[in-house]
Amino acid sequence: MTVVLGRSSLSESAAATVDAAVALSALDDVSFLSALRRGNVHGALDAGLAPGLLPGRTTLERGAHRFVDAWPSVPENVGHDTAGILRAARAGEIDTLILLGADPLNDFPDAELAREGMAGAGTVIAVDLLPNDTIMAEADVILAAAGPTESSGTFTNLEGRVSVCGQIVTAAGISRPDWMIAAEIAIRLGSDLGVDSPAAIRAELASVSEIHAPLTEQALDDSQVDGVLLSGNGDIAPPEPAGATSPVNDRYSLRLLATRRMYDDGTALRHSPASSGHASSLELRLNPVDFDKIGVQEGTVVRVESARGHLDMPVQVDVGVPVGSAAVPWRTLGADCRPLIDASAVVTDVRVERL
Repeated sequence: MTVVLGRSSLSESAAATVDAAVALSALDDVSFLSALRRGNVHGALDAGLAPGLLPGRTTLERGAHRFVDAWPSVPENVGHDTAGILRAARAGEIDTLILLGADPLNDFPDAELAREGMAGAGTVIAVDLLPNDTIMAEADVILAAAGPTESSGTFTNLEGRVSVCGQIVTAAGISRPDWMIAAEIAIRLGSDLGVDSPAAIRAELASVSEIHAPLTEQALDDSQVDGVLLSGNGDIAPPEPAGATSPVNDRYSLRLLATRRMYDDGTALRHSPASSGHASSLELRLNPVDFDKIGVQEGTVVRVESARGHLDMPVQVDVGVPVGSAAVPWRTLGADCRPLIDASAVVTDVRVERL
């Protein structure tokens, strides 16, 4: 059995998804196919770009000894996730915050924490392709990054296959590849990363990571169609269940589902004149069973209220929405569903009322 694993609703805690994955992994003949929204997330995880991870699908606790001789230093503690970073920034504990292709003011479920965290950070450095709301409101320094077709590198797909991405066009203006910007920042901070090309970065990965050992330049040249498969699970232990328990709905409440769509009010779409009009407006979608209980016509504006706040929006019938749920789109034109969401709760329940 293959399980497509992803977070279906941004109004629910990720812990529930983790618990479901842990339970399913205990069954026989179960494999997972990840459904991650952003490109090359698997490559970033394999390179250790997540709290507590090191390159090669290994944890800081289990694999730090491999890097002691290869790197000037190894982190002593597990770093923060996004919520932890924002809380630390809000408390004034972060002097310099670097945003790498991030827009917390729009993308983080807890809008209030995002605003307070960005305001509390000392200096904000943004590395991105296009301006977004967080950059325009909070960035002190903006470094223009080269786009995917403007720089060379590799891409890791969801099967763990690594393919070469060659530069096709010249980067605009003074924009530069992310790795080059990172190397320049490191030098200004008094440390030399010791890399001068994507090939040098891959060579270092291959020297410290067992799963990246097959990633030679020759192997990449020979596998331009299928890519080089990085096999092995490293030594990451299965996560412990988070114990996330979803409260039972009362007879008057609906479980809020904040779902992404192919077209939304994201930064890339905003800057694409040919596609920006495809982003949807804020609306509530209900299963016919729940819709009939309200006693209104489709398109009628209703009030959706949670413990955090309320929003008024038109309601539509959608047989694809589970009974007992209320679905709203994420990042819509001119509206924001996040005032309804309690990002600290396992789930967010709402009530729908006629105005």
